[in-house]
Amino acid sequence: KLKAMSPSEITSLINNDIYENAYETQRTEMHEYKGDSLAEGIGNFLIICPECGAYDSIKSEGDHFFCEACNAQGTYDNYGFLKSEDFRFDSVYDWGKWIEERFDSDMDKAEDGLLFTEHDIRLYEIFEDHTDRDIMTGTLEIYKDRLVMEGREFKFSDIKALDMLYFGKTLLFTTEEGYFGMTGESFHAWKCERLYERTKR
Repeated sequence: KLKAMSPSEITSLINNDIYENAYETQRTEMHEYKGDSLAEGIGNFLIICPECGAYDSIKSEGDHFFCEACNAQGTYDNYGFLKSEDFRFDSVYDWGKWIEERFDSDMDKAEDGLLFTEHDIRLYEIFEDHTDRDIMTGTLEIYKDRLVMEGREFKFSDIKALDMLYFGKTLLFTTEEGYFGMTGESFHAWKCERLYERTKR
């Protein structure tokens, strides 16, 4: 059967076989995972508040998280679920799926101008020996079709590959010029990755 299948059909077969939604499994098995500051970094992925629609407003402290814009609050429990009287989602997975749909909808309606601004972003070049060299630190402007860093432009159409690291705080990408990285303590790189994927689609 494999001989008669295309590479994409084989990949699809493997993906279907190994697929696992950890949250669905956890709802029935409820394993406890104890730890400190369980909500730390949750805002790196949950970039849109489902209650007020604000972007980049979810902050965390210990096991607690909240929206700076509307003050909706919640906690991340020892079972990996979100407990809140304010937020409608009880899992990062469900919230994340909603974010994808909301983000795409917002971007479909958005004009072609500046969409987002990220501050204190470090732009650096990566070399083949895995060393890197700082190019600049400054403000990143995000558009539908490009990233602009203090006047230096990176068009999504010129980027050959792009990915995130470190909980969405680092963006790595490749162009004809070389290998580059962008990072920042409050950087929400997911938006850049999603816009890049939309351009490629």
